[in-house]
Amino acid sequence: MTDEQPEHDELPEEPEASAEPAPASGSRRRRPGRGAAGLTDSFASTGFRVAGGSSVGMAVRQAAAVSSFGSAHVRLRESLTPALDLTSGALLGPRFTFAAEEFVRHSGIQEVFSSPLHGLDLRHLMPGAPMGRSGAFDFARKLNSRWSALTERMELLLPDNWRGEDLDFDAVLRVLEDGIPLVWVPSSEVIRGLAAEADAAARRTVLEERAATVIEDCRSAIKAITREDLTAHAAHVNDCLSLITEGRCAAAQALSASVWDTTLRAVARADPALRNGKRITYGSVKKGMPKATLGTAIGQFRSYCIHTSVHAACVNFDGPPTPVPEHYSRHATSHAVGPTQYTKANALAAVMLAVGLLRELEETQRPIILAE
Repeated sequence: MTDEQPEHDELPEEPEASAEPAPASGSRRRRPGRGAAGLTDSFASTGFRVAGGSSVGMAVRQAAAVSSFGSAHVRLRESLTPALDLTSGALLGPRFTFAAEEFVRHSGIQEVFSSPLHGLDLRHLMPGAPMGRSGAFDFARKLNSRWSALTERMELLLPDNWRGEDLDFDAVLRVLEDGIPLVWVPSSEVIRGLAAEADAAARRTVLEERAATVIEDCRSAIKAITREDLTAHAAHVNDCLSLITEGRCAAAQALSASVWDTTLRAVARADPALRNGKRITYGSVKKGMPKATLGTAIGQFRSYCIHTSVHAACVNFDGPPTPVPEHYSRHATSHAVGPTQYTKANALAAVMLAVGLLRELEETQRPIILAE
């Protein structure tokens, strides 16, 4: 197969799916999804319109604006803008093209996010609308209560290992770019230890030192996977964790690479936006999976952080004269067996990426098409 991507940047050619992907085997009505929708309707019923977008970097800092209440119209606009931004392709991203309307309708997202603002009349905050002192204090009390409820529900957009932890997302992004996945695993304590280090080499040392904790975090996350079409993948991940515990890190790294590669390929088969015509290449997959930044909308941040880990793992490596990368690399794992690439830290990074992908698919119930 030929493509504009170098040889090592391609997946084997895949025939285009002949039918629409079927729902995940064994799927059922689940707890409310981790996206957001229904907020637009809630705001429309109040007569208050909010424009603009919000990012993860802004969202954490804006909650305090409501409590002071000064300049109600301006502060309310600033504080609630993040909520509206959750409706723009939350979790799925612009390239996740499968039946998004049906996903929103049946996932329980509207139930999660509609109630905090329901019945709150904001029209009197519009320019020129009268509002007395007693009315202002009454509104402030109501808004404070409902904002607390809304921020609690926004926490549901984060993976379990981030919730309530007030992590430094700028530091999180730096660790992700170093090739160490952080979504769903490891624990926040390990994340803080990684983020505190100044460079990638020091972070890999921390990862190896905390290996026992990371392994337990991965086992806990895997227990949440109940999709029948992911059970074999989850079992192989558990095998990888056992291999690392036994000191057989090279075997764990190679098997983990196959697990997440197989998973990513199954996702791409079900989503034409991740394919290059009839073919699946790492170039086409990366193009369809935007990386996270501090400007990423909060509703997309979790999935985009997983994308960032995929990008880091798929950085191209063509061999000499390019040196073998020290961070985890799918290409180097396949084509540069040796002590530089095969390390305990990279084995852990590989299995963490596999766990993150599987756990995200469990959470979103995004369809996949497995090879038969």
